[in-house]
Formats: sequence, structure tokens, C-alpha cells
Amino acid sequence: MSSDPSKRVRHSIQYLESLKTTGENPQVLDNVIKAFAGIQALPPTDPNSYQTIAGYHGQPGKDAVGYCHHGDILFPAWHRAYLWHLEEALRTIPGCEDVTIPFWDELMDENEPIPEIFTSPTYTCHGELESQPNPLYSYTLQQGIGTEDYERSLKAEGYKTVRYPQSGLVGNEEMREHSKAFNAIYGDRDQNLIYLKNNLKQWINGTIQLTSVPGIPLDKPDKDGKTVKETRLADTKFSVKSRFEAALTAPNYTTFSNNTSMGQWIEDHKLKAADYISLESPHNAIHLAVGGFYEKGDYSADVIVGANGDMGESDTAAFDPIFFFHHCFIDCAFWMWQQKWKKQKAPLEILGPDPETGKPFPGTEIVGLPPAGYKRGDPLTNKSQLFPFAKPDGSIFTLNDVTDIRGGHLGYTYGTGSLNKFGPADLPAGMSGMMAAPEMLRPLLGGKKISGISRADYEGSFVVRISAKDAQGNMVEIAREPVLSRWNLESCDNCQDRLEVASYVRFSEAKLKALEGDTVDEVKLVVEVQTRKGVLEDRKDAETGLILIEPTIETL
Repeated sequence: MSSDPSKRVRHSIQYLESLKTTGENPQVLDNVIKAFAGIQALPPTDPNSYQTIAGYHGQPGKDAVGYCHHGDILFPAWHRAYLWHLEEALRTIPGCEDVTIPFWDELMDENEPIPEIFTSPTYTCHGELESQPNPLYSYTLQQGIGTEDYERSLKAEGYKTVRYPQSGLVGNEEMREHSKAFNAIYGDRDQNLIYLKNNLKQWINGTIQLTSVPGIPLDKPDKDGKTVKETRLADTKFSVKSRFEAALTAPNYTTFSNNTSMGQWIEDHKLKAADYISLESPHNAIHLAVGGFYEKGDYSADVIVGANGDMGESDTAAFDPIFFFHHCFIDCAFWMWQQKWKKQKAPLEILGPDPETGKPFPGTEIVGLPPAGYKRGDPLTNKSQLFPFAKPDGSIFTLNDVTDIRGGHLGYTYGTGSLNKFGPADLPAGMSGMMAAPEMLRPLLGGKKISGISRADYEGSFVVRISAKDAQGNMVEIAREPVLSRWNLESCDNCQDRLEVASYVRFSEAKLKALEGDTVDEVKLVVEVQTRKGVLEDRKDAETGLILIEPTIETL
């Protein structure tokens, strides 16, 4: 039986912090801490232990690759079932029977992007004098993970998870010595927190820097050399904030759910696709921001090359406790999209095959080596199973089962957060979700597709950065795509056939006016890859630390 969703409410972690700070109800946050500490203390063989549950996502997982879905329509649903499974485990800890997973409201405070509860190594429960280790700060492996044949993902028992700017590569003696020396340089916890906060600020709030004529924003300067000033181009699909906003305008579940499907939708609909983006894009960005990719910007320092936090790779991400609070926010965004488009009930819209070729719509079938429970070529539907998560009767959850969070076997809902301003409250009766954000649907003049970038060329996650010259001839970054990947693609069940990464740049009238070139065709793009280590390392730009590549660029 489902619980009462009016009582099983997932609030923001910031709200829970305020309840403790004010003394209004400190027990709520205390219980979250007790529950996480409880499952982290269970034997690693216990099915409710943190070690076991974290391993479902990547390492050690099924056949050492995990059960998780990325790049297909099960991405939001699989992680929704994952969160519910963890929440049920948390509720087995005595005194924590009513605990819910709070969401990390990533857009709540642009000056304090990461709550203190994630960055303090100790925690003191209300009414107690002695503090205890904070289970949300880091997790110490109770068993080793990874395989000897691929050392980058290998971590021994006793390893403690790390975040930007530190390094967690410890797979062999050379890596351990390098990380030890690197982390000694970045060993000041207070300074590291500043680095992490600044990195998150720029990822979440970063905008495109372009110049314009005074008094005529976004217009090109006159030919008489009129003075220009710095301004900001409309923040479209650039910051994490704008990515979430754009994702909530996605017109159907298939394209909302993952990057693979959204890419095909953009190609099929071209200008009519507007500035849509999938939920997977802001999801990836936060993983990389916490895990070790520096976003240079207004809060700048030099790029910290060598940061290898656990959140930055699918293999190890779930072992960092912040993973689940991040994904709770992603699930909240999923639910907000469902409310905006009135899609709270199953079934959700799954786009069908190409009517001419019969080829399945990208993202709606299993490609590559199949994850556990699937075989290559299996179609993904509303009835697809979300292994290994089982309902009380022992049957495996399906997409249909987790569509409505208020009923069925789930029975929870979300409290107020920053995404509510983009939610159903701004929808007059009879108005579609598309009409809720008209600023995201301004007319487009054209677009460009960037392809020919392969995950196989890089070890681990990376960022594709796209630049062009502005109207004054300055090179400026106009788009980026964070790619969450694995250290070892050879053993990745769910990505062998999706090694190519495609990025898209759409041009509104305002953006085109701000760039060099009178038409979309005339805008010349420069594409770079920011990575930890790649086969194109010899083409690394000495000043920026980025890898210059020559991808295929075509106008849509």
C-alpha cells in the first residue's frame, strides 16, 4: 500500500537546515543524518546498506557497470525508482521510519550554492553536546570497488569520497602518489570550499559575455567605430539555471527525458525546436561541477587541472552522498514538468519509429551491450522494467509504476522550491506548458550541429565548449555541453553504440546580431574539449588547457 503523500513530503535540504537553525523543528534534519549514518554503518552485504545501494549505479554493479540508464527514456524513471529504494532503506533505521530524502535546491541561492550540511565534516544533533561524523560530507568504502584490468575506476576498502578540487584517482601506486601530492596542495578544507562554491556559482549562474553598442543592447557597432561596452547575451541553454528552465518547456516526455532523444527532435524540427533541452543536460552539469570541471568566470582562479571528484564519473558518483540529494532535485524537476504539462498519470508519451524506415526513435531502445535484464535491441516503453528495484510484491517497477509519485507504490510529493516559479501556478486554465515560458520560444534564425566527437577519444567525463567571434572580433564562448561518462567505455553496457556526442547551437536574432557574421552560415565556430586526459592531449591549448578538435559542423 502507498503512504499518504500529504505526509511523505520531500522538502529542500535548505528548508530542513532552517528548521534546525531556528529551533522550530530540528528533529527533521537530525533524522536524515541518523538515517544516512545508519545505513552507512550496516554490513556491506546487507541489501539496505549504503555500500550496496550506491553500487547499483556504477561500480561494482552488475558486471561492474551498474544498472543505471543514461541517454534513453528511462533516465528520469530509473533514478526515481532508485531514490524510492534508498528512501525505503533509510526508513528501516530505528526512529527514522518517517524520514524522506530532501532535495538539494540547486537554484535557491546563487551566492551560497551548496548547503553547509554537505560541507561540514561533523554534525551535532539537537540537544547533544558531542558531534558525530557527518554522513553527508563523505563516504568511506566498506569494500573495494573496480577491477584490476582498468585501474582508473579501482578504489580500495577505506577510500573516502572527494569533491572538487581534490583528486580521487587511487587505482595504482602511481595514481595514489599523484593524488596524495595533489591533495596535499589542496588540503585546506576552508579554501577548498571556496573553490567548490565558486565553481558551482559559475556553472549555475554563468552567462555568455558579449559586447554591444551603448544604448543599443545586442546590436552590432556602427562602422564609424562607436564605443562598445560589455553586456550579457540572453542566457539561453548556457547556465544550469537556464537549462532547467528550458527543460521544463520540452514538449513531450521522450525529448524531456534524455539528450539522445532531444538531439533527434532538434534535427527533425529544426527552427521549431526553439531552445528546448532535456533534463539530462543540467543533471550532467552539476555532476561535473561537483566532481571536477572548473567553470572559468567572474569568480575566477586558474583552472585546477587534476581535480577528479567522484561525482564527475558515472562509475563512482553514487558513493558521494550528495548524489542522492542532487537526483532528488532532478526528480523534483521531473515532477514539475509533469504538472506543467498535466502528465502526472501513466502512460507518458513515447515517440514512435520513423514512419519511412521503421527505425526506433533514438533513446527508445537498448543499444550496445544491454544492462541487466535487457538484451540488445529491446524496445523501451512505459512497461519497461527498472532493474533491480522491486515493489512490495516482488515484481520489478516499470515506468508506468513510477509515473505518478502521489499514488501506487510511491506515495510522496514535493515541498516548495525554486522550480515552483516555473511550475503549474503560472498556467491559466487550458494553457499548455509551452505557453508558460514564451521567452524560451522566441523565433530562431537557424542552428548548427556539432558532431564527430567520440567518447572513445577521452577517458572519463568531459565538456564540449563552443566559441565564436563577437561583433568586435573577440572570441567568446556561446555554448557548452557537459558529458557525464565513464573511465572505461569498453565495459560500459549502455553506451557502446552512443559513443558519438552531438551538440547544438541555436541562433536567435539577438544572438546572431551579437556575433561576427550576418547569417548563421557565416558564423564560424571553434570547438574545444575540456577533459582530464584524452588521446588528443598533444593538441592541448597551452593557455586555456582545452583540447582543440576539428569536428563536423553543419547548419540545420
